[in-house]
Amino acid sequence: MRPYGRLISHEGCPSHERIPQPSFLLSLRHALPPPPLPPPPSSYPPPLPSLYTWLYFIESRTSIGLGYRLHACAYTCACATAIIIFK
Repeated sequence: MRPYGRLISHEGCPSHERIPQPSFLLSLRHALPPPPLPPPPSSYPPPLPSLYTWLYFIESRTSIGLGYRLHACAYTCACATAIIIFK
């Protein structure tokens, strides 16, 4: 099986409480300070993946087979809902 995701961006977090997730990852992610803004396109090489990126990576791997819809914090106050599909 190979996991891949589809991101759906939306303003705010209206459905945040209704999305099932591992609670320890949820509390850890929201206890962190906001990530820095992405650099302008002219600055290369790209920076290393942020801690938020790694948390999303970890969550997507720990939710295999559990049917979680993961709620990943974006670079602003907006959020993205990731639906992980397995083939």
